[in-house]
Amino acid sequence: SIVDLLRDFANGKINSVTAFPALGYVAFTALGQMLEIAPISLMALLSLLPPRFSRDAHRLSDAEALRRFSAKPTTLSDALYMSQKHVLMGALGATFGLSHDVLAGLRWPHGWAALGLPLGVVKAAVGVVVRPTTGLMDALAKSVHGVGLTFLGRKGIQGKMTRRIKAPGMRGGGGGVGG
Repeated sequence: SIVDLLRDFANGKINSVTAFPALGYVAFTALGQMLEIAPISLMALLSLLPPRFSRDAHRLSDAEALRRFSAKPTTLSDALYMSQKHVLMGALGATFGLSHDVLAGLRWPHGWAALGLPLGVVKAAVGVVVRPTTGLMDALAKSVHGVGLTFLGRKGIQGKMTRRIKAPGMRGGGGGVGG
């Protein structure tokens, strides 16, 4: 996209007034996407490790964190909300995982608890570091993406603008019945 924008600018198809916001949007959203690679990869690896969270703790599971990380913000407020949510959920996931990963390993059926317990302890120890770190890393990525959205102007900051439909013959100001 940056190459296309620079080529269009060099050929005179776009002027400097429209090129600057477009370059800012493309640069910051691309940087945000590059920053997302590490937390998504780390969380994917953590979600593959046994034992897995049970269904009653679905919101704090690694698979759910992976789904949250892959969501893209559409407005600046979405980006800020997602950033805060990822930091908080990373800390909560780490805290909850300390006990839940160990207990999930102990609950392995058919006498496999002897193997599940050490795996649960290892996953809990790794998760204490990885879950909050990936939350912070993805929060940074979403914030950078939000900066890119500000280059879109009102649409990137407020989202899709809804317009009031006016009756035929109505004009901008007060005039009309009761006005």
